[in-house]
Amino acid sequence: MKELLSRDDFRKSVFERDGLHCAFCSKPAVDAHHILDRKLFPDGGYYLDNGVAVCEEHHIDCEMGRITPQQIYEQCRITEPALPPGFKQGIAYNKWGQAMSEERYKYPRTPHFPWSPGFSGDDERLADVSQFEGMDIVITEKLDGENTTIYSDGYIHARSMSGTSHPWQAWVKREMAPAAQDLPRGWRLCGENLYGIHSIEYSKLPSFFFIFAIIDNQNIDLA
Repeated sequence: MKELLSRDDFRKSVFERDGLHCAFCSKPAVDAHHILDRKLFPDGGYYLDNGVAVCEEHHIDCEMGRITPQQIYEQCRITEPALPPGFKQGIAYNKWGQAMSEERYKYPRTPHFPWSPGFSGDDERLADVSQFEGMDIVITEKLDGENTTIYSDGYIHARSMSGTSHPWQAWVKREMAPAAQDLPRGWRLCGENLYGIHSIEYSKLPSFFFIFAIIDNQNIDLA
């Protein structure tokens, strides 16, 4: 039986196991990352074998799924990961709990800048932006819609992964079906669905759907 830790003890234990440094480089650790999303666990998932010490850069890689749970387990020598109820040892899950063979993926949250307004407790926030020093930065304005993923077989879901159909998704599914059918198997389109009005009502849009990612069957963003 694995020991459930408090939030503070989780961070302390993960840091101590990984030598106070990021598990993927020599930089000092700045956070204890949940390998499988804590929301998958009824108790929050604060288990030592569900954590890894990370620097700011590798924390983003883990959150975006660029570093998989399986890669983390190998790096940290975790042979029996802490899993949510109903999950089975030996099955490869992504961070959001989908078995990798299912070919359905939740689009990850994009971290906010430290000074971003409208930040809520459920949002990710960068601790600082020093990692971007000396780099060319492209700043874009986020559209106020619903994050939507479309697969070549016509399956569509928002970030919730429920697959529940809503009236405002019908337009996107109908209009994007021809483009989605041309995708190779295992590829997907990700974009912002603006058909339903959220806090901003747009006018004179060239389309209700704006694609921001084309992701291949290796889970690599090509856009």
